Amino acid sequence: MHALGVRLASRSSRREPVKLGLALMGLFPVVRHRDLLFTLGRHEEFTLFAAVALANGEEDPVDDLWQLARNVTGWGRIHLVERSATVSPRVHAPTWWTGSCGKTSTTV
Repeated sequence: MHALGVRLASRSSRREPVKLGLALMGLFPVVRHRDLLFTLGRHEEFTLFAAVALANGEEDPVDDLWQLARNVTGWGRIHLVERSATVSPRVHAPTWWTGSCGKTSTTV
């Protein structure tokens, strides 16, 4: 299943199979494929799927979610802020978003 997820995410020419691949990748540890998740996560349509995969595939994904949030805007950043607040009690979403990212969203 993991190999199928990586193959769909990295080689598919259509968006829906890429999303399925990201979802499958999130069922397993993602340490070997973090670069792929960061690359795909920069595309707004895939940001939520990459964020979920990072959150599910790492013990403490907050730093990686923050790193990805610095590279996206709009709804992608909102998804990352929401996801980070749900995976770690050490993150207070408004502080994390404005204090750590240093940018504002054009969506809200």
